[in-house]
Amino acid sequence: MAGFVSFGSIPVIGMLTLAGFRNNPTLGTAVWQFINQSHNALFNYANRNASAEVSCKDPNVMKEAQRRFIMGYIGAVSTSMGLGLLLNKCLGRMLTPNAGAFFRTLIPFPAVMGGNIASVLLMRWHELSTGIAVRRAIDTSEDSIQSKEAARRAVKDTIITRIVLPIPVLLLPPLLHRGVWTRFVPTAALPGTKANIIGMSILSILCFAFALPAAVALFPQEGAMRVDELEDEVVAQKEALSRWGPAGITPSSTVVYNKGI
Repeated sequence: MAGFVSFGSIPVIGMLTLAGFRNNPTLGTAVWQFINQSHNALFNYANRNASAEVSCKDPNVMKEAQRRFIMGYIGAVSTSMGLGLLLNKCLGRMLTPNAGAFFRTLIPFPAVMGGNIASVLLMRWHELSTGIAVRRAIDTSEDSIQSKEAARRAVKDTIITRIVLPIPVLLLPPLLHRGVWTRFVPTAALPGTKANIIGMSILSILCFAFALPAAVALFPQEGAMRVDELEDEVVAQKEALSRWGPAGITPSSTVVYNKGI
């Protein structure tokens, strides 16, 4: 996490600046989408919740976790590269090179967003059938039960998070660059110039350092729901629910679950 801004800014700057190059925007889009999704995959894997893996000795479970990671990585890379190349090709047909230069800087957002959604679905689809752990909000013990309804909410919330989080990093810099930076430095409007790259780099780093943490703060890692919102099979587990307090669980009780980011 200490190097999140410094290392994470590199692929973002690459996507936003090389997207406007006239010589070969298609190659630039493909290469930097691949680099960005590879960086995201390694970052997510290094900062994952590995408590279950540490306590688990079953090699089959470990292999399944690795398989889901590989599937998520392949899905994210192929989706982001495919969307990026498709949008780049469409812009090339619809707009002139000068007019399309700015719009190409907006391509990384839908491409990364699509890759993020594909990654979440491929890596967490199994949770919809197995459920995820829910526990009492005020309970510090490890007692929990599995809920498919909580899993559905967690996956949905994570997808929404993955759609919103790229906005300050991939949309704000090109919009600020176009609306503010080029007014003070007119030559920055030309793709590939030093003024263009320097301006986009500065704005990307600033948005990465300040706007992204603010966006992350809007999405807490834990979600909450009422007991009566759980599926009937879970509510019917009287023995499991009775462990959470001498009076048991009432319909108005709140349970929490780890929805991820």
